[in-house]
Amino acid sequence: MDREKELMKKKLEEELNDVTFTRQNQVLLKIEKKSFREKMALFLNKEIEINVIPVSLAIMLIALPLSYGIFKNSNVSERKMIEIAGSYYWEDELEGRLNIDED
Repeated sequence: MDREKELMKKKLEEELNDVTFTRQNQVLLKIEKKSFREKMALFLNKEIEINVIPVSLAIMLIALPLSYGIFKNSNVSERKMIEIAGSYYWEDELEGRLNIDED
């Protein structure tokens, strides 16, 4: 087993004999510790993944109780219909228009 590893190592060294690193300084600079400004730039540059189903579910859970109060207050059954000359009008809207016309 050791003999096989040594043969593979020699073969790899022979194949990589012509390969040289030309950007050694750039690699070393990347290894060095980053400043706070660089860390902050990296942090702000991150991609954020938002799952649609949990977010939409959360919005619905928040919106439903809020909308319940709106629809509860606008109860249509409390309004009265009035018939005038074969046409039907809401009483409160008709009174509002009559008050505007009187002014």
